[in-house]
Amino acid sequence: MRIQPSEPYHSLAPLYDQLMSHVDYAMWADHVRELWRRHATGPVACAYDAACGTGRLLEALDDGDLRLAGSDGSSAMLELARKRLPRRIALERMDLRLMHGQGQWDAVSCLYDSLNYLIHPRELRQALGGLRSQVKPGGLVLFDICTQRNSVTHFRDRTERGQALGMDWERHSWYEKGVRLHHNDFLVEDERSGHRWAESHHQRIYEVEAVATLAREAGLEEVARYADFTMRPGGEDADRVHFVTRRPLVDASAGELS
Repeated sequence: MRIQPSEPYHSLAPLYDQLMSHVDYAMWADHVRELWRRHATGPVACAYDAACGTGRLLEALDDGDLRLAGSDGSSAMLELARKRLPRRIALERMDLRLMHGQGQWDAVSCLYDSLNYLIHPRELRQALGGLRSQVKPGGLVLFDICTQRNSVTHFRDRTERGQALGMDWERHSWYEKGVRLHHNDFLVEDERSGHRWAESHHQRIYEVEAVATLAREAGLEEVARYADFTMRPGGEDADRVHFVTRRPLVDASAGELS
């Protein structure tokens, strides 16, 4: 049995889209566009999706006019994204904790609880600062987190099984409430070879206000936070909270363009 590799989703990449077959990426893209419409100070002509995975959200956002790019920490996931997306959508491998940019994008996103995978608050703050570096002054940074309500209500002790691409898979989800850690343990077996391997994923379930504080410390201005793909205010009573933040036009501490 092989244990989790150093790159996230390396072994699970071929199965990822089957595991996520329930996700309505068109709806996610519509929600992103609505947040842009409500909160961008001007037209969004170019956008960057961090932790883009296999590129499903980028595919849903692609209308032929919007300039798009993305990144992910897993080379295996990016390989699948490159097969899915047109070559004009630039992709790069980049760890969220080491993200850096030239401030060229009108909007940046990091969605589907990707930031929950950053276990330590300092890592989350670093990632938020990296997202900020990608967007133009005045541009939007959209990100989401899953809440404790989601883990306790839906994934306290849940096992799912399925078959895809000649492989049997099992996912056991469980939550350590005392330390606010959510775990997903995968077991996969190749039906032809009988080879079996395991991969474990861990997420920190942050308090919503703690994330808001880290975003401010990373130099982002909070514009709004929304609950569960609605325009209701997002808080601990939601399963998922979308944060809309902005890179300031002027760095208040330095008195110059940020």
